[in-house]
Amino acid sequence: MDKARLAELSKHLLENDVRFPNGDPLKPHMIQLLGLKFGFAHTAEEIHFLLEEAFVWAGDKKIVSHTFKVGLQSALRFDTNPIFAILHEAIYAQGSASAWACDAVQKELYPHFDNYDDFLFYGEMVFPWMFDEISELKGMKEAADILAACEDWPPLYDKEVLSRNTVPVACAVYANDMFVNAKFSLETVASVPHMKAWHTSEFEHCGLRVGGERIFSRLIDLARGEVER
Repeated sequence: MDKARLAELSKHLLENDVRFPNGDPLKPHMIQLLGLKFGFAHTAEEIHFLLEEAFVWAGDKKIVSHTFKVGLQSALRFDTNPIFAILHEAIYAQGSASAWACDAVQKELYPHFDNYDDFLFYGEMVFPWMFDEISELKGMKEAADILAACEDWPPLYDKEVLSRNTVPVACAVYANDMFVNAKFSLETVASVPHMKAWHTSEFEHCGLRVGGERIFSRLIDLARGEVER
């Protein structure tokens, strides 16, 4: 039902000039950004309930509800977290420009995301068009483009130094983490001496928020050798 709702909503937004309460254009790709929330507990339900209230009737005509507009705008949170957007790709760059990598990959390898009849959500992505369409980010567009073109980023890690680590380290690796690839995390653990990992499917990316006390207790025990990984 949500897939059908998303297709109907996308068609409506493409055919009508719909605006957020702050005047920004509400387009289907704005709704796709909601996928960022799927890596956290309980947010799938929140998005489902938000979509249930997407339309209201105005006479004999369906229009996008104020509730949906406010809910979507609040969920994107760029008014309170603009630095997330401007630094999102830059923090991973080393030795070359990020060059709006996500936008380039989407256009080259995933053009089907533009087919709203089969609606798909984005994950943790930031696109250059966001700096044209989101009020809070428009004033940062020039800075964002400068960062995307910057090439002289230093190395993020010194693997040789890490290979000589003597500090006991305990960490949690979430098997179903949407944002951090568990395979890469386990490869990192294997390459750093004195590092132990608790590989678990009990939590998603928000583990510390929903089970911080239990996780920290387990990691302390792991570091002390009182439990096995």
